Amino acid sequence: MTFRLDTAAAIRELEDAGIDNRQAAAIVGLQAEVDADLATKADVDSLHTEVRSVRTELKAEIDGVRTELKAEIDGVRTELKAEIDGVRTELKADIGGVKADVDLLREQTQANHRLLEQQMQTGFAEIISTVATNNAEQQRRVNLFLGSLVAIAALILAGLAVL
Repeated sequence: MTFRLDTAAAIRELEDAGIDNRQAAAIVGLQAEVDADLATKADVDSLHTEVRSVRTELKAEIDGVRTELKAEIDGVRTELKAEIDGVRTELKADIGGVKADVDLLREQTQANHRLLEQQMQTGFAEIISTVATNNAEQQRRVNLFLGSLVAIAALILAGLAVL
């Protein structure tokens, strides 16, 4: 609803107040233009109603987007969890394989160690036998050989201890 100014009555009132006709008509004309741009209470109420409606629509749209995003995030979370579980399973299998390899190497190293000890005992027995029956030069060579064997055995045992 717009405000309607009775221009003829307004001009008469201004003339009665001592303003000449041309000035009164100009003032009333300006007032009519200003009044045309004024909003009434009904205009403001209508605008409030429209704003509330838009706010409700936006809230509903935001809620919908929120729900969609939550569903997408939950989906991504589920996918990532499944991927992580798959990688975890693969890693466990790989670790199991590496452990089996290490156990096999340990067994082989221990078997080699036992064989080396037997060979060394046999060699020592032969050396002792040879030393007892041979001359001093042979004993010197045997002592050098024994020293070398002891050093080699110490290196091998140190290497085995690391494993």
